[in-house]
Amino acid sequence: MEPTEIKIQEALQNANEWIAFLATRPDAELARRLDTNGWQYQIAYKNKDEKLCEFMNIMRRILVEARIYKDEHQIPDEISEISLEVSQMEHVLAQEEVRHEVIESFQPQRISKPKIQEDNSSQMSLF
Repeated sequence: MEPTEIKIQEALQNANEWIAFLATRPDAELARRLDTNGWQYQIAYKNKDEKLCEFMNIMRRILVEARIYKDEHQIPDEISEISLEVSQMEHVLAQEEVRHEVIESFQPQRISKPKIQEDNSSQMSLF
């Protein structure tokens, strides 16, 4: 069995799971995936690869159904791990800035002492 045939079988068997997962992705990502799928289909069509064209059609249908499912069920976008980490880092940095300001407000203001000017000419003779 060819790898493309295996992918077709997997796509047909796991279509519902893939649709549910893809429905949690942002619309922009789904649109990008559809565009990429279209380009891949064009390449497969030019190369006259019927099996790959069939697989691309199945994946296109899964992506379209995911977008429809997302819209019908009003599924919110799932936050990616990277976005979550970035927001947590921004929160920690904001807290650190607040803490730094609080600490500075409790430290006594340092008063600079006037410098006493001494005659250093006698010290120059030591060298």
